[in-house]
Amino acid sequence: MLNDKYAVDVFQRQGRNTDSWEWEKDYTPIEFLTSKIGTGKNIAVSLALSTPIDEKGIYSVLGDDTTIYRLTIASPNRDFVTHPHVADDFIMKTHELLGQIRHENGQIAELHIFPAMPVSLAVRFGMNYMPKLYSPMLVYDYMQTMGFIPALRIGGTYETEKRI
Repeated sequence: MLNDKYAVDVFQRQGRNTDSWEWEKDYTPIEFLTSKIGTGKNIAVSLALSTPIDEKGIYSVLGDDTTIYRLTIASPNRDFVTHPHVADDFIMKTHELLGQIRHENGQIAELHIFPAMPVSLAVRFGMNYMPKLYSPMLVYDYMQTMGFIPALRIGGTYETEKRI
C-alpha cells in the first residue's frame, strides 16, 4: 500500500510527446482555486485539473440536493505538474479543502470524488488519505458512453462497501 508513512517519490511524465520523467529544475507555483456550489446534503468534490468538469454530470449521479466543492486551476491541462512541489502544493490545498468540508458539514457518511487530474496527483491524493480524519470516499470515473460511474472506494468499512 502506498501511503504517507513510507518514503515514496511519485513522478509525472513530462509532456505527451516525450519519454522524459525528469522534473524541471525551476519551480513555478501553481495557484489552486477552490469554490463551492450549492447547499445540498450530498457532498461532491470536483477535482477539475486536467480539464473542466461539467457540474451537470455530477448532479445526474447525485441529484440536485448536492453541494459541490471544486478544486481547479486557472487553465486546466494535463501537463502542469512539472515539479514535485506542485504535488506538495496540491496536497496542502486538498487538506485545506477537506478540512473546510468537515468544518462545514461535520463527519459525513461519504464524500463523492469526481476527478479529472494528472495520474501523479491522483496517486498522491490517495496516499494522503487519513481514515481517522476524513470521511470514506467514493471515486468516480468518467466513461464517454455512460457518464460518471463508481470506480474506487477509499476508506470505510465492509458495510459501506456492500452498497456498490
